[in-house]
Amino acid sequence: MSLFSDISILCSDSIPCKTLISGLSIVLQSSVMRTKIIQWETTSNLYKFSNGGTKILKTKSIGWDPPIHSQFPITTSTYFQARINTLYPTANENSSGGFHLGIANSNKTPENSHFDPEHAICLFNSQYPDDAVVKRYGPCRASNGDIVGVVVDFIADKIVFYVNGKLAAVGVKPPSRMQPIYAVTWIYYGECEIEMGDFIKYTELEKRSFE
Repeated sequence: MSLFSDISILCSDSIPCKTLISGLSIVLQSSVMRTKIIQWETTSNLYKFSNGGTKILKTKSIGWDPPIHSQFPITTSTYFQARINTLYPTANENSSGGFHLGIANSNKTPENSHFDPEHAICLFNSQYPDDAVVKRYGPCRASNGDIVGVVVDFIADKIVFYVNGKLAAVGVKPPSRMQPIYAVTWIYYGECEIEMGDFIKYTELEKRSFE
């Protein structure tokens, strides 16, 4: 059992106590949540990895090629983020599309399943809706220099997406129904470069209700 679930043994089953437990769990999670630097892997020869597998460069082709997965499954509440260093060679701040980031329930996700919640829950970096996999709460467009964050929250049982620290969307399926969980990304444009890192602290993310 986790620290957060074990808190319940300290209190009775009263409603005020349940509220206290919930609030305390959130506070404790905020205090210990750290960015996980995802290391990627793929069998495709269309990508070049550097910095220990944390930076991806798509070297060839334009199209939705096979997805890239994290080397290891996500088994605890996790926050990871990716900076779009280059969306494509001529992209500017108004460009978008061509990038999905999120989680999948396998490290052998089918190629064209970025909009299929049976396989993956991802944010698409575009103004165009992706209602099959997320409910949007803010702008999701992202281009050169923008940072897409993903919180896999096992306590609230939600997958939450951020763009530059602002709440963008929430997955239509909870992590409890997406087991086992791997980070996943799809990259469309040739010469697109994505880098994982600790760019925006978890405590700096926009906090607002999305019920």
